[in-house]
Amino acid sequence: MTTHTPKKGPVYLHFSDGQVFVTPQDYDHFLISARPAIEALRHASNVEAWVKNFFEDYIPLLHRWCRARADKIKSCYVALQVGQSLKAYIVVPKEYDPRLGEEIAKLELDLEDKGWSSDLMQLPATGEDDELETFFKPEDSIQVYAEAQAAPR
Repeated sequence: MTTHTPKKGPVYLHFSDGQVFVTPQDYDHFLISARPAIEALRHASNVEAWVKNFFEDYIPLLHRWCRARADKIKSCYVALQVGQSLKAYIVVPKEYDPRLGEEIAKLELDLEDKGWSSDLMQLPATGEDDELETFFKPEDSIQVYAEAQAAPR
């Protein structure tokens, strides 16, 4: 009985600058497979620039917006959820404020125009810290704004 090893096809040799290069037949398949990995690396190299812009542009803009409405807003958090848009939770005392809801919708559009795809949500809070955990984990989020409170004497 004879064993036959199937041939995989031709091997291409290239001679350049005194070196011989071997190019397998599946070179094109390799390039197709490598493209997503190369894209991921390119996006990863942009992470530092994105984070810098996030803390120099997005966070201050959101903080100023909340501070300008300090009489209506208790706190604001941004949760970074993998693979999704930015989620900002604007916490208001007691109950939902329809007028503030309209302002939040406008802010969401303004942020989108600046390249910050965001999902902004108004959350009424009664004061129980654990009620926020229904929507996000405050300890894993960035607190952008908190209402000013006088220090105890």
